[in-house]
Formats: sequence, C-alpha cells, structure tokens
Amino acid sequence: MTNSGDQIIKDNLPPLAQRRIHLSRLFLPLVIITALYLAIASASDLNAILETLIKLPVTLWLWVCFMSMINFSARFLRWQLYLKRLSHHIPVTESALIYISGFALTMSPAKAGETLRSVLLHPYQVTFSHSLACFFCERLQDVLLVGLITLNIITRFPTYQNWAIGVFVLFLLVVILFRSHHFGALINKLPGNRITSSSGLFQSAVRQLFSGPTLGLSIVLGLLAWSAQSYALVLITKALGFEYTPLVLMAIYCLSILAGAASFIPGGLGATEAAMAFLLSNIGMQPLDAIAAALTLRLLTLWLAVGLGSLSLLIYNAMNQTFISK
Repeated sequence: MTNSGDQIIKDNLPPLAQRRIHLSRLFLPLVIITALYLAIASASDLNAILETLIKLPVTLWLWVCFMSMINFSARFLRWQLYLKRLSHHIPVTESALIYISGFALTMSPAKAGETLRSVLLHPYQVTFSHSLACFFCERLQDVLLVGLITLNIITRFPTYQNWAIGVFVLFLLVVILFRSHHFGALINKLPGNRITSSSGLFQSAVRQLFSGPTLGLSIVLGLLAWSAQSYALVLITKALGFEYTPLVLMAIYCLSILAGAASFIPGGLGATEAAMAFLLSNIGMQPLDAIAAALTLRLLTLWLAVGLGSLSLLIYNAMNQTFISK
C-alpha cells in the first residue's frame, strides 16, 4: 500500500510523468538537436567538419560506442545495487528496460526523465521515496566522480585549485549531511512541511545507500562508468591526429559535462559541446577538429543514450501496453 508521504511525492511529480507519453515527444528533441548541431557547424565550416567526420574510421565509431556501453552497463549495475540494498528485487530484463528508458526523456522539460523510472518502478512495489533516493544518490555520486576526474586538469592551473577543492569538499559535506541521523530530525521540525513523512523515508533510504559496502562498490562502478566514457575523447582526438596526455583529455570531457550541467540547459545541449571544443582548442587542437571531436563524442554518448532510451521505452510498452500512445 502507498503511504501518505509517497502519495505526496506522486502528486508533485511533473505532469508528463503522470500521464501517457506520446511518441512525438520522444522525437521532437532529435529535430531540435539536428537543427542546433547544423547551426553550430554552419557557424564554423560545415563542409570541412563533415569531411573530417567522414574520414573517421568505422572502428573508431565502434570503440566509442563500446565505451558508452561500458558506461551505461556500469551505471545500470549501480542502479541494481541500490535497488537490492533497499530490498527491491526487480527482474533484470524489466529493470534494465526501465533504467535505460529514463534516458529517452533526457531532453524533456521539467526533468520528466528523472521521474520516469519512478513511475515505471511503482507497479513493482518500489515506493517513490526509494526510487527518487536512488536517483539522488546516483546523480550526486556522478557529480563527485566527474569532479574527481576533472581535478586532473584544474590542478594544473593554480588559480583554480582552491575553488576545485572547495567544491569537492562541499559535495562531501552533502553526503555526510544526508547520512546523518540528525538531518531527518531537522526536517521533522520544519513548520508547515507537507512532505515530512516522505522526507524521512527518502533520507533513510539515502543513508542506507551511502553506507557500508554499497557505497564502496557504487563508487567503483561509477568511476568505471565515467572513466570509460571520458576515455572515448582520447580515442577520438587520436584518430584526428592530435595526441595529448590521456588524463588531461579525460578531464576536459568531464569539465565540459559540468559546464553543461551548470548551464541548466537539459542535457547541457550546446553548452557542453562549446566548452569541449573551446578547451580542446586551448591545448593546441585545430578549432575545426575540436568541434568535430565534440560533436562526434556527444553523438555517441548523449544521443546514443537518447536513442537506446527511446527504443527501451517502446519495448517496455510492447511488453505492457500501458504507457505510450502515438
């Protein structure tokens, strides 16, 4: 049975997550991204960029896709670890489809993609408090690990060292705060708080996920995921004839991801690509090659994820016939 706190969370989910998803919503972002990428390329030298992309060997595209699949797989295993820690045992096939389906709405407004997994997991007796706690821990840990990889480049610039350390310490304090038993007591004392009960359940779940072997193993999986994803930039730049210290190139990818997140644009669309091309140019890569590298990597990471997410959502709907309409 759904408790009152969980019902409040359900009532506050974005409207898109509470109704059937129309297929047109899945393909609209593809139209937007195509237009935006063409605009970026046209502002530079579209023909030159296309020629550069065409020259990239097929084996490179396959290797970058393989790196992305390592990323997706490691993150899914971490998600399964979280669910198991909270005593939820979802069949692997259904759980994988639900997790990957969340990628389909990466570009949707109101961050509906973030709540999609909660809606799909609810019939499996996974409360909204628990599924949102899993999402929160996943995102927070991703920021920490991406930030950790980014330190490889920031520490080369003394001006930003204190800033980088400060941000990293801040996120560690957030983890410690949510693990603390006093945080739940503080929430309960807030006047007029409508989500007191759900906040308690949410914080209790976060505390479980950020403790013991679960925390250690999830960090290993997360580090594997983002190391593989960022190493794809090393492969792409090498194929374009530009070689540089791998750790710095991996840090550039991660710093670009953080820049995209800081822009508050869904998926960091445009901001991530611009930051990546700018940073690559600043370490000596030809500007057009830098743009080509950024577009290639995003195509085989962000947009591969959106494509797989859309496919997974369609398959899930075919199995359940309840969630998508045309």
